[in-house]
Amino acid sequence: MNQSKAYAEIVRKSLPVALSEEHGKKLAERLSKRCKFAPSIAEIMEEWKQMRREIYREASVYHPEPRLPYVKRQTLQQAQAVKISWHEGKRVINCHITAEVREFVHTFFPEMSDDTIRKNWLEIMNCQKDRVRELAQNSRWRTYMKLNTEGNIELVMRKIA
Repeated sequence: MNQSKAYAEIVRKSLPVALSEEHGKKLAERLSKRCKFAPSIAEIMEEWKQMRREIYREASVYHPEPRLPYVKRQTLQQAQAVKISWHEGKRVINCHITAEVREFVHTFFPEMSDDTIRKNWLEIMNCQKDRVRELAQNSRWRTYMKLNTEGNIELVMRKIA
C-alpha cells in the first residue's frame, strides 16, 4: 500500500498532463502490478497513455438510457384502483375462480365456499404453484393447506415417505 502511495506521488510529479487523484491512484496500482521495482518515467508515461486510451474509449461508447417497459393503460388503471382500494382498507385481490382452482381447493377442503376461496386467494395460488414445482422436481416435501379457526389458510410443509 505504501508503495502505491509512493508511485502515485511520482506519477503526479512527472506527468505534464493534468491527472486527477482517482486516476493517479489507478495508475499507481497498475504500475505496482506491472513493475517489479520503481518504474522509470518512460514506463509511467506509457502506462498513463494506455490508461488514457482506455478512458477515452470507454467514454466514447454510447450507453443508451434504459427504457421503461411499456405499460398498458388498462393495467395502469387497475393498479391505481388497487391502490385506492388498499388505502380505503378494502380487500384488493381480483380473483377469477376457475374449475381447476376450485378442484385443487376441494382436494383439501371439500366444503369450501367461493367467498372463502377469494379470502385466501394468495395462499391457494402459492400452494398450487409450489405443488406443481414439487411434483416436477420429484421432491420429498409437499406443501399443504391448513385452515385455522378464523377461516384463514396457512401453508405447511410436510415430508413424504
